[in-house]
Amino acid sequence: MQHSDNGVMHKRIEVLDSVRGFAILGILLLNISSFALPYAAYMNLFYQDSVSFSDVVTWSVLNAFTQGKFLFILTLLFGASLELLRQRGRDWNIPRLLILAVIGLLHGALLWDGDILLAYGIVGLLAWHFINTRQKLFSTAATCYLFGLMMFYLLGLFPLGENNSFWQPTQEDIFHESYWKTYGGLLAIEHRIRQISGAMILVVVQYGWQIVGVMLCGAMLLRNGWLKGKFSRRHYRRLALCLLPAGMVIQCIALSIQYLYPYSYYASWTVRYTITELATPLLALAYIALIYGFWPAIAHWKVTFWLRQVGKMALSSYLLQTLICTTLFYRFELFGQFSRLELMAFIPFIWALNIGFACWWLKHYSQGPMEKLWRSLTAKLAGKV
Repeated sequence: MQHSDNGVMHKRIEVLDSVRGFAILGILLLNISSFALPYAAYMNLFYQDSVSFSDVVTWSVLNAFTQGKFLFILTLLFGASLELLRQRGRDWNIPRLLILAVIGLLHGALLWDGDILLAYGIVGLLAWHFINTRQKLFSTAATCYLFGLMMFYLLGLFPLGENNSFWQPTQEDIFHESYWKTYGGLLAIEHRIRQISGAMILVVVQYGWQIVGVMLCGAMLLRNGWLKGKFSRRHYRRLALCLLPAGMVIQCIALSIQYLYPYSYYASWTVRYTITELATPLLALAYIALIYGFWPAIAHWKVTFWLRQVGKMALSSYLLQTLICTTLFYRFELFGQFSRLELMAFIPFIWALNIGFACWWLKHYSQGPMEKLWRSLTAKLAGKV
């Protein structure tokens, strides 16, 4: 059970917490390359002259099954939370989103420029407006998502120009990035703020529209009961059976373009990523449908309990991943020292810390440390001390 601020008791939707934990742990599979490798490695498989076979295989598997999928699930559930909190009104939700944006800004400037919380806080304001004012959300959700994807494609038509270090960095570019990340201090903060500024422009012009679309989809699926598990188990299993092969076919088309045109920015990034983002909703929803479809069988598994604990304090768990990874790869100067496959060896260790901390904390407290801070600041800002 969880307390609301007006004293009313609400029963947590356990399957939602487990799905959220699944997404938080899953997102690390791709994020770890953003922590441990140059920025270009996230975008371009062939960012260096020589690429090992293990790198190609690891990148391909991660691209097919994880890239965008777990982030889609997190964004979907964030939209569902906006729907859950809709009854609290404007005075609660706007401060809540603004505080999340501030947390994201501090996270991005002080620790890691791959932050998503700032975008969630800002874009969430628009999503909350639609959720609060519109009864039917599907058409708005689809329009926003497809508009964002169209903008991505159009932006990708522009030539790279001379400054293409984000796609094909020189050894000097890689050395400079490694230096400021491991050196830290004001130099690193300056670079991260610059990265955040560029990311915010993209959020306004392109990516934010996709985020809005996914958030509205999450609110819609909670509103119609799908995310509350009100449909039959057979429905969820059959839906997963339809979505998985359809998503994988589209994903395979995207991967084939990568291999046919490995060094083309337009083909291997613009076209491939656009096609991948069409597969992402299908596969992400299939993952969720599988969990819901087999929930009675897996609800009492130990691993499901672990996922649920991580999901209950998703914000704290997400930030803990940043603390662990920046310590490992920046403070211990391990940045750029491992291949993609070798980085996978770090995943179980970080997952264990995530799960162990969540289980220990929630044994003593009702909510995560950052969740408590977020809620407390929201209450104060909303005048509900």
